[in-house]
Amino acid sequence: MVQVINNFLQNNEFHSIYKIITSDFFPWYLQKYKVFNEDNQTQFTHNLVKKYKDETKTSFYVTPILSPLLRELKAKDVVRSKINLTYRTDKAIESLAHTDVSKIDLNDPSKTAILYMNTNNGYTQIVGGEKIKSIQNRLVVFPTNTSHFGVTHTDIEHRLVLNLVYKT
Repeated sequence: MVQVINNFLQNNEFHSIYKIITSDFFPWYLQKYKVFNEDNQTQFTHNLVKKYKDETKTSFYVTPILSPLLRELKAKDVVRSKINLTYRTDKAIESLAHTDVSKIDLNDPSKTAILYMNTNNGYTQIVGGEKIKSIQNRLVVFPTNTSHFGVTHTDIEHRLVLNLVYKT
């Protein structure tokens, strides 16, 4: 089931996160793909939480950015979280359909949440289902095994989304 929540965070919490990720000192890293190596779709990312085999790496910014989301979602644990920054394209381009985590333990329920950090004409498409427009402070939540894809924006300079996979 796909759930869309407008005005997900309190304005002060949302703007605090937005201020952090748009500051001159927030580190962005070039990722030469969006979904799979060699998909020719470049973006900038910042991993907040990433698990490597038996090790979990976290960003310096994980607490101020994720704490409000985790509290509101009543999340038990973070599986993965990152922020994506993409630049405007001349025409809307679909990424490949995917799930955000390839290995999912179905006995350990999890969900994917996407928080749209700015309003633009890009969107998330659930395969065989809803199209969710990128509207600032809108959160979409769905089961982690739900296939979906992003579509680039053409109207403003950049699109910012915060992606979170968490245990319920």
